[in-house]
Amino acid sequence: MRCADLPDGELLDVGCGTGHLAERAERAGRTVTALDADESMVEAARRRLRGQVLRTTCSEECWKAELSRSWR
Repeated sequence: MRCADLPDGELLDVGCGTGHLAERAERAGRTVTALDADESMVEAARRRLRGQVLRTTCSEECWKAELSRSWR
């Protein structure tokens, strides 16, 4: 899928790694929240992205709160 084919609005990138795909989505005009469990990947993604990057070693309640938001 090309980033231009993504629906408008917010995008959730779960397992974002270094943020390569999330960066492409940002360049295509999407608002991105990126999640990863590996702190070194989170730091790499934060350096690359303007959007929000979250480490996912939070509690189950934290996961549910973030993932229960309305995502396209």
